[in-house]
Amino acid sequence: MSEVSRRLSYTGTSLEVARFLSREDQVILRLRGLPFSAGPTDVLGFLGPECPVTGGTEGLLFVRHPDGRPTGDAFALFACEELAQAALRRHKGMLGKRYIELFRSTAAEVQQVLSEFIRANPKAWAPVISAWSIDLMGQLSSTYSGQHQRVPH
Repeated sequence: MSEVSRRLSYTGTSLEVARFLSREDQVILRLRGLPFSAGPTDVLGFLGPECPVTGGTEGLLFVRHPDGRPTGDAFALFACEELAQAALRRHKGMLGKRYIELFRSTAAEVQQVLSEFIRANPKAWAPVISAWSIDLMGQLSSTYSGQHQRVPH
């Protein structure tokens, strides 16, 4: 496994952030206070079937330190306001021995959290950001490649 691949798999950022933020018309919630051992299955179980996360595990983004350690925060996507409201009713619910706080969030907050970690250790993030930039450019090219405008001669 290459160094870049290893970092991508540990950070929970770069490509995952790009994919997470590319989903339009979604309601974003932030979860704070997660046990460091919590994974996607734990979070989905905590939210329960009445609060389905868009895309299941693909609709979760765990925030990690540059060295891969979990911060105890995650973001979750919901398809509509009603589902997000149902999830917000789980605010201060227990996951293991921890109570979990849920807050409304935005794509800007997700980007801000990522930016804070990048500023904390820019050298560790350089390969991640490079890979993320390349992936994002590819997505933008694919999205807009069919929208050529004719230039009058």
